[in-house]
Amino acid sequence: MEIKSVKTNSQLAEKLFSLLKSEWPEFEGFKQEKLGVKIPDPIVSSINGELVGGLSFTSYQVPMSDSIAIWINAVFVIPKFRGMGIASKMIDKTQEVAEELYALTDVPELYSKLDWNIVLKNENGTTVKNT
Repeated sequence: MEIKSVKTNSQLAEKLFSLLKSEWPEFEGFKQEKLGVKIPDPIVSSINGELVGGLSFTSYQVPMSDSIAIWINAVFVIPKFRGMGIASKMIDKTQEVAEELYALTDVPELYSKLDWNIVLKNENGTTVKNT
């Protein structure tokens, strides 16, 4: 398995965009900058050259603050490849692109087992922050 950042105009990024868009029709695509913050390139996971999952970033306001931070926007693993730790490995890889990261998730236990802290829970989901 290979996990790496890819440029937004690469073939793997285009395939990842299609996957994310099929899962979340409102997905806007990969941005280079948002709210004055440079957005890291997406991360993909592949096995023998086949895309099996990916992760994208965005920027958004930090809860209970006026500051803007980088957030994990979407994490997706193709169903037949789930349960292999791919999502966890991609989230671990995010540590290389930003010191402070947030995510809004419906599966906080995925992040908690990676030592992320719960910041806020509400009707939108659970906000977590890397340590």
